[in-house]
Parts: sequence; structure tokens; C-alpha cells
Amino acid sequence: LWGFTDAVGERRADAAIAALDRLWEATAEPVVVTVLHRRVIELIEIGDRLAAGAKLPDAARAMKIASEFRAGKLAEQARRWTTAELRDALTGLLELDAVGKGAGTTMAGSAQRRLAFTLWIRDHVPVGGAPISG
Repeated sequence: LWGFTDAVGERRADAAIAALDRLWEATAEPVVVTVLHRRVIELIEIGDRLAAGAKLPDAARAMKIASEFRAGKLAEQARRWTTAELRDALTGLLELDAVGKGAGTTMAGSAQRRLAFTLWIRDHVPVGGAPISG
């Protein structure tokens, strides 16, 4: 799961899809959405703090991140996104969560929900909408 969220944060769509394939059957969809949501929120927050001039240790402390390694990794990932891209990814996660909860007229089957995750990755993870293989 952490490899999956790191691949998303690093904007490596192919790796994110491969990781999703490995965890799809073993991890509940709400857990995947929750972990993705947390990562996107962390990227927004650390990116905002750093853009406002905060030093990384201060930003991490304010976010209650004790690990220097983790803070550095989040900062590196945040630099790969614009605020607008992260906002759009967050909006897409809300839509993804709604699909998983059966919003609409019929409950989506497992294959449809899996496709929704793949489409979210294809729509939001590649840098600038860059094509991914496959």
C-alpha cells in the first residue's frame, strides 16, 4: 500500500497501476481511498508550507511528522505537483469514493470499481497528462 501511494506521489503511473494490481484483492477499497486521500492532503499541506517559506523541519513538525526521511520524501513528491493538480486529484478521489459506495443508479461491480481506480491514476498521476505505457 505504501509503495502504491509513493508511486502516486512520485507521479509514476505505471508503477501505481502495477501496485494497485497487487493490492486490489487484499485491501479494502475504502482503505485505498483513505490512504490516497491522506497522501494528497499531506502533499498539499507540505507544499503550501514550503511555498510560504517554512523550512522542512518546521513544516514537518507542524504536520506532526517525526521522521526526517518521510518529511523529505513528501517534500520531494510535493514538488512534482502543482496545487491545481493536487486539488483536481482530491476532487477525483471524492468521485472515486462515491463510485465505491454505489453512488448513482446501480452499484458498480468489482471490475467497474477497479477500472475507476485505474482511470483516476491515468487522469491524475502522469505529469501534465503525459501518456503512460500499456
